[in-house]
Amino acid sequence: MFDVAVQNAFTLASTNLMEYTTILNRLQEFRLGIEMFIQGTVIPIIIDKTKLRETLTAIKVNLANRYPRLHLLWNRPADIYNAYNFIFGRHST
Repeated sequence: MFDVAVQNAFTLASTNLMEYTTILNRLQEFRLGIEMFIQGTVIPIIIDKTKLRETLTAIKVNLANRYPRLHLLWNRPADIYNAYNFIFGRHST
C-alpha cells in the first residue's frame, strides 16, 4: 500500500513538474515575443498566422471600399513576420 502511495505521489509530482516547465517555456516565448514586438518585429507568438491573415484581408477590403487607390504593400502574414520597418501602404498614382 505504501509503495502505491509513493508511486502515485511521484507520478503527480512528475506531472506537475512537466506542467510547470511547459508554462515557464511559454512565458519565456511570450516575453521574447513582447521584446521583439517592441523592437518592431511581429512574431506568431504574439499574433497568430490565422488572425493576422484575417486582419490583413479586412484591411484590404476596407481600403478598397474607402480609398480605391490605396494598397497594402504586405498582403501575407509572412510579409509582416519578416518585416522590421512597418510601412503598410502606399498611394498609387
